[in-house]
Amino acid sequence: MLGPSTVVFFTLLAAASVEASHFRGGTISCTPDMDNMDLVHCNYRMGWRLSSNAGECDQFAIDNNVLMGGEGTWDTPIGRVPASFYCTDFSEQEDWQQGVNSLTVNLRDANVTTTNGTTDTYTISFDGCCWITVIRPGNGTHDPDWQVTTQFDMSRRADTGRPNSSPITASSAIYRVQSSCDDVIRIPTEDSDGDTVKCYYSSVFAECGEACDPLPFSQLNEDTCEITYNTTHGELTPGWYAIALTIEDYPPGAAGTAGSGLSRVPVQFLVNAYTSNTPCSLKPQLVGRTPEAGDRVVIPAGGVYHAVLEAEAASPGASIVEISTVSPHGMIKSDLVTDPDMPHRASVNITWSPTLAQLGQHIFCFRAQDSNMENSDQRCMTLVYIGTHDVDECMDNNGNCSHACVNTAGSYHCACPGGMVLSQEDNKECEDIDECARNPELCHDNAECINTYGSYICECDVGYVGDGTVCRIDVDECANGTHGCHEHAHCIDLPGSHELHL
Repeated sequence: MLGPSTVVFFTLLAAASVEASHFRGGTISCTPDMDNMDLVHCNYRMGWRLSSNAGECDQFAIDNNVLMGGEGTWDTPIGRVPASFYCTDFSEQEDWQQGVNSLTVNLRDANVTTTNGTTDTYTISFDGCCWITVIRPGNGTHDPDWQVTTQFDMSRRADTGRPNSSPITASSAIYRVQSSCDDVIRIPTEDSDGDTVKCYYSSVFAECGEACDPLPFSQLNEDTCEITYNTTHGELTPGWYAIALTIEDYPPGAAGTAGSGLSRVPVQFLVNAYTSNTPCSLKPQLVGRTPEAGDRVVIPAGGVYHAVLEAEAASPGASIVEISTVSPHGMIKSDLVTDPDMPHRASVNITWSPTLAQLGQHIFCFRAQDSNMENSDQRCMTLVYIGTHDVDECMDNNGNCSHACVNTAGSYHCACPGGMVLSQEDNKECEDIDECARNPELCHDNAECINTYGSYICECDVGYVGDGTVCRIDVDECANGTHGCHEHAHCIDLPGSHELHL
C-alpha cells in the first residue's frame, strides 16, 4: 500500500527555453526487472504540440527510428538524462505529436533519502509549464502548469511472491467532443499481474499540478475508466479542457479505495469541445477489416503484426482525412489511401515488428477523422509480444499451485484468493491469513474475533447484540417491565428483543 514512506525518485525539470502552451499530456508506468531486483524499468509516453521544440515528428522520423530531443531533462539519482523520445504518432489535423522511451535505474546505486529508512515505495514526478489555455468550472480560463506523477512499491507481494508491476495505459493527446452530443471517453488499461484496476481524478492526491478540474457535465466510472459526457446535465463551453487521471491496481478481492493501490499510474490528455451543425449520429465509423475494441493478439518470437484500419465518413459529401493512432515504438503506418470506388472510405496499413526489449503487453488505439473534423469512436486493443513460443505451465498439474495458476509470457506464477497469502517457502502454497492476529481492531471492543479459513467472523460478547463490528448492550425488557406483554402472557427475553407466549 502506498503511504508516507514515499521517496521522490525522479523529477523532470523544464528547460528554461521551453515554449509555453506546448504540453499535450502523457503517462508513465514502472515495472521491476524479474532477474535483478535492483533494477526498475519505466516506460513513458509524452505528447507535445507538433510545432513545438520537442522535435520534428513525422512519418520519416517514425520509419527511421529517429530519436527526438524532447523538452527538458530527467533528474534521476544517477544524474540528469535528456527527456528524449522516439516518435510514434502525430496528427497534422490536430497539431499534436507523441513519443515513447524508457529509463532503467539501479536502485542499489540510487542516491535517495527516506523518511523512515525504507526504500520500497518510490515516486516519479514530471512537471513544467504549460498546458494550452484551458477552461475551468465557472468558465474561467488559465494556463496551468502540468505534473505527471507515478508511484510504485518494490516490496514483495504476499499473494504472488514477486514485486508488483504497475498497470499500463494509453491515450490520444486530444479528444474532440461536440458540445451538443453525448459522448464517452474510454481510457484503456492492462495489468500483467491480473489485478483489479480503477481510476480517479488526480486531484484526490494533488497529482495534477494546476490542471486538476474534472470534465464538466460528465461522470467518471472508476471501474471502467470511462468519462461519460451527458448533455442533459448541461453543454460544454467550446474550448479546451485539461484532464488528469490516476490509475491504481489492487490485489483480487481487495477493496479498491483511492490511495490504497499497489501503484499509481497517471494518464493526462486534452479535451476540445466544439460546436457543429453535423447531426450527432453522423460521426465517421471504423469498418471492414479494422480490429475490434478489446481484441487481444499474441505475437510469437520473430512474429510481425499486420492490420488494416478502415473507416467511412457518414456525413453526405464528407471524406476520411486521417486515421490517427496511439502506437507502440516501431509501428509503421502507411499513407492514407482513399477507395477510388467509394470516396467516403479510406484505409491505412499497420505493420509492427517488436523487439526483445518489447516483451509483454502494449496498448494500440486508433480512430478516424472526416473532412468535417468529426471523429469516430476510439478503439483500443492489446498486443502481447511473448518473444518465444510460450508454454502454458499452468496446463501441467496447475503449475503445482495450491490454488490459482496465472500463465505469463515465458513464465507463470501462483496466486491466492482473498484472505490467503502465498507461502514464502515455495511461492506455490496458499496459507491462511489470521486476520484477527494481524488487526486486533477488526471487531467491536465488546466482541470476539474468530479466525476462519480464508476469512474471519466477529461475535458479540455475552450481554451484547449486533453484527460483531457494532455491539450494543442487550436490554432484558421482561425484567425491567418495558415488554408491553398482556398480564396473562409469559415474556421471554431474546437477544435484542423479547417474545410473547400466551
